[in-house]
Parts: sequence; C-alpha cells; structure tokens
Amino acid sequence: MISEKEKQRRLKISKALMGHPISEKVKLAFKKAGKERLGKKNPAWKGGYFIDMRNGKKMVRIGIKKYTPEYIVIMENYLGRKLERNGRYGEVVHHINGDNKDNRIENLKLFSSHSEHIIEEQKLNSFAKKILYADLIPDLSQRLLEEYEKFNVK
Repeated sequence: MISEKEKQRRLKISKALMGHPISEKVKLAFKKAGKERLGKKNPAWKGGYFIDMRNGKKMVRIGIKKYTPEYIVIMENYLGRKLERNGRYGEVVHHINGDNKDNRIENLKLFSSHSEHIIEEQKLNSFAKKILYADLIPDLSQRLLEEYEKFNVK
C-alpha cells in the first residue's frame, strides 16, 4: 500500500513532467528504480498470480509477463513434463467435478486431445440424463431430479 505522502510526491513529479521532454539521465534513473522493484521487491506484489476476471481461473506467473492457468502448472509438475501443445490440438486438462477453481490433482484428468475431452463430456452428459430421466433406478431418479431442480451452476 502506498502512503498518502508517496502518492502526493508522485503526483507532483508527474505534473512537473507533463509536456516536458525527459532527459536520458532521468529516463535511466526511472528504469533503474523500476528494476529494483520488480517481483517480490515491489510493494504491489501479490505472490505471482491473479484471478482472470473473464473465466475465474487462477493464473500463475511462469516468466516475465507470462502467466498460465494454475491447473496446467499442477498437471505438468505431476507428470514431470510439459503438456503437449500444438495449437488447439494438444493435451487438455479437465476438472472432474466441473469446478474450475478446484485445482487439486485428484480433481484433474488429462486427455490427449480436445476431441477426446469432448467425447468424454458428451458421454457423461448422456449418462446423467439416463440416470435422471430413464428411471434406471426409480427411487434414485426421483431424488436426483429433486436435487437437480435445486442445483445452480456456479
């Protein structure tokens, strides 16, 4: 957290520099100061991760300005190798319970391709519909349908 005094100092400097050319000496000083405050040395450091607001996935830092989803890093560490990625045709990591925030290794499953992953999703969807609507186990089907009516996607 930046103190109020520091904010005022920065504001004063930025107002003073507005519209004025910055000398190479000043640019070099700013650059040096910035390098001294990279990563863990920066007061705004959050531990090398952020939550992607588009999809809620936890993104972890793997290099300078390079982030990847945490579940990919976890799977790669578990396998002891990088995932095979060839555009859209590489390996896919699936969250078994459907919760993209649950990155425990027990909840992750690796598929060799996107199409293999889609086939598994369709199979699971068909199976769930059979359990709910085909009365395979009548008592269970009724109880599950009641639970399904209460279920909300997170």
